[in-house]
This record gives sequence, C-alpha cells and structure tokens, in this order.
Amino acid sequence: MTGDLDLRELLEFATEGEPPPVLGPAGVFRRADAIRRRRRVATGLAGVATVGVLVAAGLTITERPGGPRPDSDGSAFPAGPGPTTATSAPVAPSVLAPVSLLHTLRALLPAGLKTGKPVDDAYMAQLVITDGDGRTLVEVDVQPGYLSNDAKTPRSDLLDKFACATRDMGAGAKCSAETLPDQTRIVSVTGPADEPKAPAVRLRQIDLLTPGGGRVVATAWNAENPSRGPVTRAEPALDLLQLRQIATSNRWWAAPTSGPAGRTG
Repeated sequence: MTGDLDLRELLEFATEGEPPPVLGPAGVFRRADAIRRRRRVATGLAGVATVGVLVAAGLTITERPGGPRPDSDGSAFPAGPGPTTATSAPVAPSVLAPVSLLHTLRALLPAGLKTGKPVDDAYMAQLVITDGDGRTLVEVDVQPGYLSNDAKTPRSDLLDKFACATRDMGAGAKCSAETLPDQTRIVSVTGPADEPKAPAVRLRQIDLLTPGGGRVVATAWNAENPSRGPVTRAEPALDLLQLRQIATSNRWWAAPTSGPAGRTG
C-alpha cells in the first residue's frame, strides 16, 4: 500500500478543482467522464458532435475491422476480427475476482520493471513503473456492472464510448475499435492525453467491455503525474499490445469471460 503522501499527491492531481467523488464504481467512471468533459471545455474542444467536426478539430478517427497498423509513434494497434452481429445467448454478469486489483496488475506487468508508488482501490489500481528511459504511470480501472449500475445514463450513451466516432478523446488522438466474436468490445487509443496543464503528456489506452457488461480500462502515460507533468519520457513504457494483455486478462473476473478476448495468464 502507498503512504499518506503518495495518496495525497494522487488525489491532488486527479481531482484538482473537481467536486467530491460519487460513491460506487459507476460514480467513479461517471466522475472521470465529467472531469474530462470539463477539461475539454477549458481547452476549447467542447461541442464536438460529428465526425466531420472531429476531423476539422484535428482528431484522427479510425474504425478498423482488424489487422495491426503502425502508429506514428511506432506502436501498432492490436489486431482483431471485424465487428460481428450480437448473439441472443444469455451471458453471466462479470464479477470481480476476490483479489486486489493492485495484486493482479503487478502479476500482469512485463517482467524486469521497477515499480513504485502503488495505489490500490476497490475499482482502481496504479503503479509507477521505471525502465531505462524513465517513469510511466500505469492505471487500471475496473467496473463490473458498467452497463447496469448507472440507471441515469442511457445504455446507448454508455456504448458510445466503444466507437471511435462518438468517443471523447483529445485532439490528435488515434483510435481503433473492434468487436470480437464473443461480443467483447475493445477500443485502442494513443496520442495526446488532452491535459490542459501538461499538453506534452501522451497516453496509450485499451478500453474493454466484456460480454457480461464489465469494463476494464488500462492506461499508460509518459509522465508520473499526467495532469500536471512534466513528461518523464518520450512515450509510455507499455505499448498497446502489452496494455491489451492486461485489459483482456481473465484474472480481473471471478468467472472467466469465454472466447478469444480473455486469457488465463
């Protein structure tokens, strides 16, 4: 567990200027989205509603059915099959495994990395990892009932986050969205993190929705403190493929999600 100083620093840069958090996993994700929207207004990016306007604002959107594509920073969007039609078979809800998220995150990181400043919450875990090029903040957010716990938000609005054309992203970000045969939805994002106080901060992110309605967001930044900076390396230490391995792991869930999206290791 982290010390009081680390927790204070985390809370300061994560919630600076924001209202008190809402209890529960749905509240955590809803508050994060609200913070992002307010930051978008502050940087003049609010009101983007269509693909044409997004492109005009400098946002590169790519709905990609499958196959790796090199990104400008040398990473590649993970390959995957194209979108498939939904099945009518019932799917059991995703339930968190009875293990701390921090323990699972540590187990899924590549070997040989130095880690520090751990944060372990009910629905979020963070670590600062260090290699020869500098420090990277890695965060995993897990919400078991993403599609069911928030009764105030229409299901269509929740699903909008898993399409590049309707996802809220920073200007210049690159996006790839796919639906696997078992109906797992995965969005891959790389590019500017859209932090008003630290415009040089970049992120790589995998956002996953399981067939059982559980959401896992695995993010790495090229900074130890993304909201304030400074950047600590040119790019995040983890690439999209490594983040995908973290997000798609079955270790987050008590009952493994079936199909190619999950893995037991």
